[in-house]
Amino acid sequence: MMGGVMGGILGGMLFRSLGFGGDPGDPGAEGSGGIGLFEIFLIGALLLGVYWYIRRRRQGTWANREMSGVRNLLTEEMSGILQGDAEKLKSGGKMNRLDNIAVRSVDLVEA
Repeated sequence: MMGGVMGGILGGMLFRSLGFGGDPGDPGAEGSGGIGLFEIFLIGALLLGVYWYIRRRRQGTWANREMSGVRNLLTEEMSGILQGDAEKLKSGGKMNRLDNIAVRSVDLVEA
């Protein structure tokens, strides 16, 4: 019985004014004009989707084994070498992954 009551309260918060989102057409109602819990969940889901999209797009070219994204930055020879290495990894079912890269020392070679 309590599950039904809690479900009713939650449904009221999501789809009515109990989640502080009232009817904007009724200016005298308490909590009118605000956003409800359903709208907050909707905005949160939208922001989570944008975050996942950006995170997926930021994955490195080498980890995806696809060199087309950096082809314009490389010479033809270097692009061919990297593409060949990536194809060897792909055919072997392996992945080259870089995590937590830290530069501990730097030597000046030429100025």
